[in-house]
Amino acid sequence: MLKKKWTKPLGLLVLALLLVFLPVYVTSAYYVHILIYIFVLAILAVGVRLVYTTGMVTFAHAAFYAIGAYTSATLVMRFGWSFWVAIFAAGVMSAIVALAIGYPVLRIKGVYFFLVSFAFGMVVFTFFSNYLVNVFGGPNGIISVPHPNSISIPGLPTLDFVGKIPYYYLALVILALTLLVMYRLDRSRFGLVCKSVREADNLAETAGVNIMQYKVSAFVIACFFAGVAGAFIAHYYSSATPDTFGFHLSVSLLVFMLVGGSGSVAGPVIGVAVLEFLAVLFVNVDKALGIPPGPPEVLLYGVILIIFILFFPGGLVSLPGKVVALFKGQPKTKKEVGQNAVT
Repeated sequence: MLKKKWTKPLGLLVLALLLVFLPVYVTSAYYVHILIYIFVLAILAVGVRLVYTTGMVTFAHAAFYAIGAYTSATLVMRFGWSFWVAIFAAGVMSAIVALAIGYPVLRIKGVYFFLVSFAFGMVVFTFFSNYLVNVFGGPNGIISVPHPNSISIPGLPTLDFVGKIPYYYLALVILALTLLVMYRLDRSRFGLVCKSVREADNLAETAGVNIMQYKVSAFVIACFFAGVAGAFIAHYYSSATPDTFGFHLSVSLLVFMLVGGSGSVAGPVIGVAVLEFLAVLFVNVDKALGIPPGPPEVLLYGVILIIFILFFPGGLVSLPGKVVALFKGQPKTKKEVGQNAVT
């Protein structure tokens, strides 16, 4: 019992220490960049999962990611705000937009919600591409977005955001805070009610649950963190362009969640890490074989998604349990026990 109690905390501690000291051993700037992008995608993917726990599949998450990026870039460049204030304001702006559209849109169910969320994503993409060009830069976006303000703590060296290592740790901190919030929500009454809404929303409403309140709350929280991630990526890339926040990103986030597993907060994170590293490996193999560059992740994600939907609907997080059950032997169901008793 004691071993089981401490296994998970010790595992998380080892993982945390590994991530903290990883840049010491990963000296390649390219792979540090991959890790940073994985952290950002993980922030977005766990947000998609939170919305999914209420039974809604959103294809507009990239739009709120874009709203955060453009908000932070505009506040810093045009109004002289500090990055540390603008990144929070970016999350708030995405949350406000989510709240404004949440109540009318989240009443729609099934394929209709998919169509509306897809349409909203296209509206946001078109808006930043073609309207208020003097403010948002049109198709070229906002360029020369400044780096975050330096962090100066008395008695410690000043932290300047030069190179990739400071961004690595900032992205890691944001991801850790996001996962902490998502985990606490998942284990709280809020998370239990959201799951009940997904399984049987009519029954939950009959039991006195205000299902719209929970759907909108989950949507707003997820979009807040998407806005924060967008602000981070705008200052990391030093630009905010419409192509960075296209519809393909929203689709990829859904794939990450389904492949990793929607049953736990860790699922989308695992899905992002595994699929992104496979995509990088795929690209490196193509280069070694002299194959012309292309979009390998499209083929890779498509094949893996089909496999997991057909054979592993629980995602990667369910595989350890399946392996243990395979070696121990599946317990017999009541039906099988009854049949054996008759024979």
